[in-house]
Amino acid sequence: MRLGTRSVTILGAGGIVGGYLLNILAEDATVSKIVVADIAAPDGMPKKATHEPLDLSHDSAVDILANLIDRADADTLIHMGYLNDRPETQEAQNEETARIVKALSRRPVPKVIFVSSTTVYGAVPGDPTHLSEDTPLVTDAKSAWVRDKAACENMIRDFMLESDATITTLRMALPLGPTVANFMTKYLKRKAVPVVMGVDPSVQFIHEEDAAAAIQHAIHHDHDGPFNIVGDGALPLSVALRIGRRRSAPVPELGSYPLHHALWEPDIVEAPEVLQDLFHYIWVADPMRTRTVMKFTPGHSTKETVETFYKPKVKRT
Repeated sequence: MRLGTRSVTILGAGGIVGGYLLNILAEDATVSKIVVADIAAPDGMPKKATHEPLDLSHDSAVDILANLIDRADADTLIHMGYLNDRPETQEAQNEETARIVKALSRRPVPKVIFVSSTTVYGAVPGDPTHLSEDTPLVTDAKSAWVRDKAACENMIRDFMLESDATITTLRMALPLGPTVANFMTKYLKRKAVPVVMGVDPSVQFIHEEDAAAAIQHAIHHDHDGPFNIVGDGALPLSVALRIGRRRSAPVPELGSYPLHHALWEPDIVEAPEVLQDLFHYIWVADPMRTRTVMKFTPGHSTKETVETFYKPKVKRT
């Protein structure tokens, strides 16, 4: 564990979770410097943080990031991954991850934190009831979104074998809360929520604040490898909808993937393929390793996270 203060560089802090993280680190006396590297500076960036322009979609990002690490004297690098709000970075991260790994090979950093997703397990018939970090990653996912996340993790695994750094991968459940926005929040906010007739899948989430808290925890504790970051418990989808006083709209299963054409908003392209498997198979991650090894426990259970999503607390003035 590093002695003294830290210099933290964050790639892609423009999302809701990134905003929470910046605010937490701004109050963290052990963090002396925060560099936010992204195309644009996020709104409300704290005084302790500075912005450096970086576009990971171009090959030039390798040299730019390597030089940035040098100038910042970074000892911790965080890649926010799919938690960045920009859609293009959520669906094509494998190329960005490859550029980050190349930059880190040139300019090593003692600690690297990659934010991943529990979707890397896929949803496969015969999977265990709770998916541990030892569960093999999906190899033939129908969803390009899932394939991309699995490819990123394979690159990270290979990088770990040749690096002396502490490399932590945080496999987040889908984030939910009063302000976060993603394909699941669009789905759950519908007044009549379409569901497959006769199927009531278990759903699992991480509260947006807990996602940021997990990253801060990883900054201060050295643990290699992947960790599932999920709220305690899972809920049947029907129970989650009752909490939100939403009406289920059952749709008969007309084929193997009926939701793709019938159930989703026109602007959601990848979400159907990601979630249709969830509607049919087990997709609940086991938090045991995170609790016992990493010693991190989220402040909200899945049920409490759903409640804050549907019934956010009103701040009194």
